[in-house]
Amino acid sequence: MGSVLIAQKRYKEALESLRIALEISQEKFGEESIEAASCLNKIGFVCSELSRFDEAITNLELAQKILAKFPGEFENELCLSYQNAAKVYTKWGRLQRAINNLEKALELKLNSFGNDRDNAAGLYLELSRVHLKKRNYKQALDVLNKGLDFTKNVYPNGHVKAADLFVEFHQISSSLGENSLALDLLNSALNTYALTYTVHSGPYVSALVQLANMHAKQGNVQEAWSTITHALEINEKLLGNSHPDLINMFTNMGSWLVKNGKGDEAMRYYDKAIELTKRIYGADNEMTAITCINVSSICLALGKLDRARGLVKQALELLVKLFPEGNEITGKAFENLGAIFMREEKYQDAYDDYKKAHVSYAKYIKGSDPAKLRVKEILNILEEKVL
Repeated sequence: MGSVLIAQKRYKEALESLRIALEISQEKFGEESIEAASCLNKIGFVCSELSRFDEAITNLELAQKILAKFPGEFENELCLSYQNAAKVYTKWGRLQRAINNLEKALELKLNSFGNDRDNAAGLYLELSRVHLKKRNYKQALDVLNKGLDFTKNVYPNGHVKAADLFVEFHQISSSLGENSLALDLLNSALNTYALTYTVHSGPYVSALVQLANMHAKQGNVQEAWSTITHALEINEKLLGNSHPDLINMFTNMGSWLVKNGKGDEAMRYYDKAIELTKRIYGADNEMTAITCINVSSICLALGKLDRARGLVKQALELLVKLFPEGNEITGKAFENLGAIFMREEKYQDAYDDYKKAHVSYAKYIKGSDPAKLRVKEILNILEEKVL
């Protein structure tokens, strides 16, 4: 029952169910039984999802002590416990302890499960990422290279799993500034995907988008544009012209163009995103309002105030119909409208709309939040101008 509830992400109910299962296992099989350890592992995972880090680690360490008493028998379960503990410590910000647990898990995989290739390669990835997060750049690069050697040794040339791993390793190498290595890895992945899936495939397109980002990062704007355009053409053929994923693709194209100083051209893709959202979800759907508000933020950043105002008003008309009492999205619409008036130095109008945004955020966003703090700071500035 606990596993089913975990799969459904009903973690509080899962925790209650697993605690009952633990008591039964301890009573029936003993406190240091494999059955008890399995329950402890699951409890540790659930506590982590509930951000109960102390409790998560206590249960996972108890599981590890039990499993370590059965050398050669339950390494897979023990490895999973180390991985779960590493995830908890990473969320908790205790990165060295996360590294220690990942190293134990990797040692188990390499010594006892040499043929368990996917998991071992994945552990190299996880370990490299945590080193990177801890700013252990030399160690991150060392683990990255070991992971690459391992991947190349265990997978035959052209194996699609190797391509998947190369894409992930490229992200780490890019973060480490190893751009030449990152490009080589992406190109190797693309060649493998083309042979395995053909170029009309999701993994191939995803790798192309990342390659375009790499080119842009290195200042190769023309090559980046050629690559991202090619990715969009393939995606449209692959998905058809009415697939929700294309909305993100158009939005990403627009963002990419804005970052590279092509604001006017970017608007063509943002317009396509709005048009497609309306076609898929309907003109009177919340998703249409959200897309209009997101694009209005871009227009605002580009100084296209009239276009931004038109989109915000369009979104607000729709939101008032859908949510008469308002919601968080309504707050964002009023915030953008206030920002437009502020740019035009119409401070009273700006104050009125920021006040509406503040009321919406206060009502619908719980606790401290950057949006609430941002609007409050702007209101303080505007109060000096209008009161």
